[in-house]
Amino acid sequence: MSKKVLRDVGVHCNIFALATFKILIHMIKSLGKLTLITILAAAAVGMPVQAGPPVAPDAKTTAPTAPDAKPRAIPFRGKIGAVDKVAKTFTLEEKTKRVLQITSETKFLRDGKPATFDAYAVGDAITGQYLKGDDGKLTAKSILFGAKPGTKGDTTPSSSAPAAKKE
Repeated sequence: MSKKVLRDVGVHCNIFALATFKILIHMIKSLGKLTLITILAAAAVGMPVQAGPPVAPDAKTTAPTAPDAKPRAIPFRGKIGAVDKVAKTFTLEEKTKRVLQITSETKFLRDGKPATFDAYAVGDAITGQYLKGDDGKLTAKSILFGAKPGTKGDTTPSSSAPAAKKE
């Protein structure tokens, strides 16, 4: 073959190689785009799809877990500052002046024995528990007056408990 033919073949080979290289670069870019589209599609398939207006969730699916099912009782301690027998409330003598609502489910104990709403007066030292409602209202769950159950004015809970078991 002549030098001219070889030169033409070489030029054509260079042009062909350049075209091949451009095609290869285009394929790599397209493959990158295709990979990105595939990853986004896979992520979209993994997400829940909702068609139409939003639906209210069932009570079963939104039910709180067991610890949150019942409101937790909050302990309190203090002296009674005010009593409202009509509204069945009492106010604790403290800076925040918490007002506790008495209900038919409130349990009263005085010196370890059942008591009533009328069994207390202003100035009595009390302890107990209350529940805080969604509206911010404090509802008394239990109220204890005087000594702890099982004691007779003593702060140790075992002082009279064994004696009660022997009798």
